[in-house]
Amino acid sequence: MKIAVWHNLPSGGGKRQLYDHIRELVRRGHHVEAWCPEFAARTDFLPLSDLIPEHIVPLDMTGEFHTTLRPARLVKRMISALDEHCRKCAEQIESGDFNLLYANSCTFIRVPSIARYCSLPSIVYLGEPYRWFYEALPELPWIAPQASSLLEANDDLDTPEGKELLQGIRLQAREEVENAREFELILVNSLFTRESLLRSFNLESKVCYLGIDSDFYKPVRASKESFVVGLGTLYHAKGIDRAIRAIGTISESSRPSLIWIGNGAWQRDLHSYQSLAARLNVNFVPKMNIPHEEVLDYLSAAAVMVYTSRLEPFGYAPLEANACGTAVVGIAEGGIRESIVDGCNGLLTKSDDPKELGSLISSFTDHLSYAVEFGKKARDHVLARWSSKAGGDRIEAYLTDLAEKRTTYPPKSFRLARSVAGESASKFQIRFGIDRFAFHQSALQLSGWAYIDDGIDSRGTEHFLFIKHANKSAVLSMQKVIRRDVTESTGGKGDYDESGFSIGTVCAQEQIEEMGIIVVRSSKAVYHKLPLSVSN
Repeated sequence: MKIAVWHNLPSGGGKRQLYDHIRELVRRGHHVEAWCPEFAARTDFLPLSDLIPEHIVPLDMTGEFHTTLRPARLVKRMISALDEHCRKCAEQIESGDFNLLYANSCTFIRVPSIARYCSLPSIVYLGEPYRWFYEALPELPWIAPQASSLLEANDDLDTPEGKELLQGIRLQAREEVENAREFELILVNSLFTRESLLRSFNLESKVCYLGIDSDFYKPVRASKESFVVGLGTLYHAKGIDRAIRAIGTISESSRPSLIWIGNGAWQRDLHSYQSLAARLNVNFVPKMNIPHEEVLDYLSAAAVMVYTSRLEPFGYAPLEANACGTAVVGIAEGGIRESIVDGCNGLLTKSDDPKELGSLISSFTDHLSYAVEFGKKARDHVLARWSSKAGGDRIEAYLTDLAEKRTTYPPKSFRLARSVAGESASKFQIRFGIDRFAFHQSALQLSGWAYIDDGIDSRGTEHFLFIKHANKSAVLSMQKVIRRDVTESTGGKGDYDESGFSIGTVCAQEQIEEMGIIVVRSSKAVYHKLPLSVSN
């Protein structure tokens, strides 16, 4: 195959996943080329240019965008800049006779817009949604701050700055969902991530488990030392406070040090961890941006790795430690439940209880011969189930399947809906009924049922609302409503349970020039224009 890759991954687990995938694809004889912005083509962390041609396309983004939450004015500029970058990348890719597009995440916005501009069959690998919008890290961004007293309401979100920030969150979230709909297939790294995308996007995805380079990650020492290792950027989501509290419960006479390896740190969080460690008399030693040789040495020599990340989607670190002959003690949440088999390559707790975690940790640090034997078993587990070859087989199978069209993936329903918006002519007709059509204070409420009347039932049907006003148009997804009454009305001749729809949206009736319902099922999309005063 000839595969075009897009990414904006400067460093971290996402870049490692892409590097491993490309290396395995190249080993199998596939031709791969990548497109990315300049700052994603860094040479100090797994440079793709060592493996394949990497095309640098300008992206007009300055340092002010490198924040987790952005006001609407920045989000609009960010989306515009990324769209222009993706459009230019797509133009170059389209001229290259590629079989498919394999897109990856973006450090600014998790789902890129490149599939909007590229006609190739497309897959996107998403390690996670934009977690800052959907998880408390440490708080959800749209929750009002705590009031300073019971009698004083805190309305910070109603200030101009607060409204601008909330609008930015809404704009970016909408952009990511619409971008994700443009791909034929979404791949994820775990069942946990699949569930996260269902909660965040209401979109289906398939699990494509990763692999570990066991030739690189391997034991470089035969013996163990009585310390604990952790790995990951130092910030709240990595749960470093949990690890410190757990070690703080171990008797001081045998309390191990915690060596934490990171490629970055949020200074406020780092200071809080250092303060917590000092209060609990835990020897917490951050090791920042150390050479790979030192990383392997620490992973091999540690009695155990502690893995306390909060809702980590997959997590390379536990399997990397396993490959170096080190067992893992962790909390059974997020993707670790799929990679660590309790009693095989690690030990898991069902809560973050510090004493329980501390007891499991000390079972390794107090008995180094046990740690050595458990570590050997952990490496054998990685070699059997989590090899880089196995990870390469999995991604190759999905890419080959899409390129050869052996499997019919769910259609790009949103793109189909947009393609027929406003076009009434169709060889297919729809049957429909409107239960509610009302405007109240510039808000439209519309509900009813509709299905394509071609002798096939309504299973898999999606509904969209098309609105045109002031020479602008929009296609909006409508909520699915189960309508068993519609099935009953046909005398049971077909299953029309999925024919129901409902939507509420801000819309001034006097500004509407045209409105209609779009019904999509499989590869069919039909538009039916509605009069602005609707009856059944």
